[in-house]
Amino acid sequence: MNDIVKAAKQGPQILGDIQNSAVNTSWSKRILQRMEIAALCKCNISYRHISWFCGSHLQTVKSWIVRIEIGETISDHPRSGRPPIFTQDICLKTIAFYCQISPLPGYITWSLRLAEKYLKEHLEVVGCAMSHCNYWAHFKSSCLTPSPEEVFLANN
Repeated sequence: MNDIVKAAKQGPQILGDIQNSAVNTSWSKRILQRMEIAALCKCNISYRHISWFCGSHLQTVKSWIVRIEIGETISDHPRSGRPPIFTQDICLKTIAFYCQISPLPGYITWSLRLAEKYLKEHLEVVGCAMSHCNYWAHFKSSCLTPSPEEVFLANN
């Protein structure tokens, strides 16, 4: 119990330092939570109390304390899995195509299927052929909002 009282005196200062430095950097919410876990652990707070304070699962707290104690970084490990098929350059060229090139004669706007057909015939525009589903995914992850009929800039 004395550790909790001691940490209660030191904790706000430590956690305040973490939050103040977070304003000046682009740390993610997860990194900040891990820093809180590390700070509270240094104050000899029990895992259960750290878990409650940080709003994370007890096993998460235990895992991060073990990682911190053996000297690992608090950043995420690279994820395994398939690398992206289309590079950022191809994605940007696709977006530029939709925004800058006029549709074919007789069409008011580009549909995803019409663009797919056009770009398969003109590989030099983007650099590769994609399905309309890939175009949809690229636009969903950018500031463009595709609809089944047309693509337009979102008002953000």
